[in-house]
Amino acid sequence: MPQQTDTLELLLVHADTNTPVLSEGLPAGTTPQERSTMKDDVPEPLDFWDEGGDPNDLEAQRWGLILPEGPEGDRLRDLIRPLIEFRRAQQGGHPVKEYRVPKGPMTMAEAALWRKRHFDSGEHLSADVPRYQLILGDFDQVPLAIQQIQASDGYVGRLHFSDEQGYLAYVEKVLRAERLPRQGLGRMLFHTAHDGTPALNAGFNALINPGLELIREGLSQGRFPASGLHVHGEEQEPGLDRFLENSSLTEPGVLFSMSHGIGAPRGGWKTDADRLAGQGAMSFGREGQLSASDLTSRTFMPNGIWFMFACFGAGTPDISAYSHWLRHLVEAGRYSRLPDVMKTLAGTGRPFVAATPQKVLANPNGPLAFIGHVDLAWTFSFREDDSPAKKRPGRFIEPLKSMLRSNRVGIGFRELYRYLALTDTELSSIHDDDVRTGATASNDELIRRGYLWMMRQDIAGYVMLGDPAVRLPVEERRAKLATPPALPVPHEVVKAPAKLPLAVEKLEEAIGYILSGERSMKELSTEYGIERRELERLADIYCKAGRAALGIPE
Repeated sequence: MPQQTDTLELLLVHADTNTPVLSEGLPAGTTPQERSTMKDDVPEPLDFWDEGGDPNDLEAQRWGLILPEGPEGDRLRDLIRPLIEFRRAQQGGHPVKEYRVPKGPMTMAEAALWRKRHFDSGEHLSADVPRYQLILGDFDQVPLAIQQIQASDGYVGRLHFSDEQGYLAYVEKVLRAERLPRQGLGRMLFHTAHDGTPALNAGFNALINPGLELIREGLSQGRFPASGLHVHGEEQEPGLDRFLENSSLTEPGVLFSMSHGIGAPRGGWKTDADRLAGQGAMSFGREGQLSASDLTSRTFMPNGIWFMFACFGAGTPDISAYSHWLRHLVEAGRYSRLPDVMKTLAGTGRPFVAATPQKVLANPNGPLAFIGHVDLAWTFSFREDDSPAKKRPGRFIEPLKSMLRSNRVGIGFRELYRYLALTDTELSSIHDDDVRTGATASNDELIRRGYLWMMRQDIAGYVMLGDPAVRLPVEERRAKLATPPALPVPHEVVKAPAKLPLAVEKLEEAIGYILSGERSMKELSTEYGIERRELERLADIYCKAGRAALGIPE
């Protein structure tokens, strides 16, 4: 039976006082209890890529652009021309495909229809359809719904800067990082901006602390690819200065921060410019705030990745996914602080990418990618789908692990988004049962749906900003295993030629990368100086012999 003792905590504070907008969490029983919220919003599952291919290989997966229609899109494309040419070369000289989106708001259903008509109609083989997709423009130029739909099975990022120089600076930084040698391990940095509020206490207890246990266990067993774990906020309130100090080290890595995001002052935003500059900035409680302007030029996670867990950290939508639910609670008059939450959701209606990621991505000494929330950020994304008391830290740790392996960042981000697909499937199944049986849902069943709905919207609010094809300039070095005793090779196993094209140790090292899936065949053939088909053939012989020696049937 779903538990009803937990509360829904919100990671949002007032801009003027740095105090929580919602000081007390909402009872879990207040979650939306509609029979179905998914009928019109969820697209049919799409799966048209070869999942057996190397996800890091751009020649196999391809890289493309999603742009606004007309001269506006042309201008944005021209600003990143050097990056386009670089990715074109990486995908074997194949043209970089472009997809144009009409300006104006879109629902999820409309975005799904655009995809079917313009991105992949299903009429032809899709070898040339790009799995890596870089969206150019703000949320009012290419709607957020497009990004959410495309991220259901693609590797999707977005670039938007309020001035053209931001695009130029980001492209230059990425191209510079691509030329860096991949060596050593990256560091994993956690920072919790403890301020004594229930929301951050809940986040620390249900996500950060159990997540740290998973990482420490992985490090002790050699299964987590990091040079070390740097944690701030376990035992004391970490200040803003310490956060900036530890984020300024030049060793590449991943930063995961949890804090309140800045929302509207108690009286509401005075001007739209104030809202654009301030909403979604990082709060440090009594220590103050980290404004976007603080990140313009200082060294901050250079060649790294920043995952920011806070309300509006990545931006603000035109209409919050929670507006209708919160409006209903306000009308009921049961929760006096909810009108303050609605003030933060109110505004001009124009959606926008937050100033913080814009500044930090344009910073030449800043990260290569940013992951954050576009909407209110609740505590449901790291808890059990239908029981908030159960902790699910792995949902966030797995993406971090993937990025530290130097997988392209879009691959790591999709580790999180796959839980969205699972939740959509469960909600759709519940709706189908309702239609099929005509039964009236019990109160417990309605509460379960409310939990699922909250988790679905919470995860859907995460977006990646930056090129989804970037990766950390690190390389995981696996310890060599002791050589096992020689085993007889069965007669039927094909033997490799006596003269190998490279040293046995190097061949085994290359095959190890193939088995782990961490490097593309194209990269390995170039690095080890062996023809790609020959490497594939030798790896196949090696694997067949090993399986046969262990008595494993093919």
